[in-house]
Amino acid sequence: IGAIRAIEQTPVSINRFLALEHRLPEGMRDDAVAHFACSKPGKDIGDPEALVQALRKLEPHVKAHKNVYVVIEYGKTLQALGGSDGKEFVPRLIDFLDEPLARHRAMMELGRLDAREAIPEISKFLEDPSPWMRRDAAMVLTQLGAPPPGK
Repeated sequence: IGAIRAIEQTPVSINRFLALEHRLPEGMRDDAVAHFACSKPGKDIGDPEALVQALRKLEPHVKAHKNVYVVIEYGKTLQALGGSDGKEFVPRLIDFLDEPLARHRAMMELGRLDAREAIPEISKFLEDPSPWMRRDAAMVLTQLGAPPPGK
């Protein structure tokens, strides 16, 4: 795993990983996907479009990943490189609302992405037993321009 952490996020290293991924144990494969998805490209990345194309090949792995941070950071990296507006990750982020440990982060990211299509799902948390989740839901719904509850 230490070797995976040392891999740079470049089109060559991503393509090399994808060529060998079937040989890796599942846990190590998940770690490598997380590494590529979450690491920020260095200053000397060469052609940003080539990196975006290589990162896009990881997308099926990222969308299936169990860690909300991997999905969020992957989307932010693509946005920073000009390869995405992040909207393609909204359905997966909505799925994360069902996971208690990922809920807060997914909700905040849906707000950042201006994902108005998530308003019905986020509205359910206005009745959550946790005052923190009710507060987060109200804050994100306000950010998304949803009408106040009961209106």
